[in-house]
Amino acid sequence: MHLREYLEGSDGRKLPAATFARLMGVATATVLRWANGTLTPSPAAMRKMYEVTKGQVRPDDMVLKVGDSLRRRGILHDKTNTLGPVPALRAQVPRKMQ
Repeated sequence: MHLREYLEGSDGRKLPAATFARLMGVATATVLRWANGTLTPSPAAMRKMYEVTKGQVRPDDMVLKVGDSLRRRGILHDKTNTLGPVPALRAQVPRKMQ
C-alpha cells in the first residue's frame, strides 16, 4: 500500500499527516511530499515507515518506477512511451551547443 492510501485510510478514517510525521520524527511537509510522490523516502525512513505502519507500507510500495516518474513530469508520453521535450535539461546546455 502506498503512503497516500495509508493516510487516507481504507476504513474511511484519515490519519493526519502531522500525526504520522510525529510518529516518524520528520516534518509534516516531508510526509506530504512522500505521499504525493515528489520525494522518495531514504532507506532509513522507509524502514521506519514499515515499522510505524506495522508492515502496511512497504519500501517497494514507495519507490516509483522510472517511467511513472517521467510520465508525471511530462517527459515520457503516456501512449507512445517516447521521450518528449526536456526543457529543464535544454536550459542547462550552453547556447553554443544547441
